[in-house]
Amino acid sequence: MAEIPAVYKQCLSGVSGTTTSAPNAFVVEWLGVSTATSDTCQAVYHPDFPDMSFEVELPTPGTTPVASCQGGNDLAATTPKTLNDLTGTAIALTAAGCVGVLENTAYNKPKLTGTTVVANIRMLFKK
Repeated sequence: MAEIPAVYKQCLSGVSGTTTSAPNAFVVEWLGVSTATSDTCQAVYHPDFPDMSFEVELPTPGTTPVASCQGGNDLAATTPKTLNDLTGTAIALTAAGCVGVLENTAYNKPKLTGTTVVANIRMLFKK
């Protein structure tokens, strides 16, 4: 079992062929999350970025994983709860997809369960 580190990516905005930094947004990636080795994902702390989306990329077609977005206000991030999409439904993606996150919790992280699969998971945080 390994804890997959959170990798930060700067968001860029483009106008008329130019690219500039977008200081009010960033993406966090957890790459190569595997259910075969019971990987966990490092929680990230960003309560000041309330607008979030959750994206799952599944490079292994035909599997049946469940990717959930978890969060909480526990400083140790030890008791996360499954967060909801913008319709109030618990986030539990069983295929590649992207959804908005309803709650704004201090700590956030993905959780991958189900059959043997490796996934890349990303969250966009913006103000």
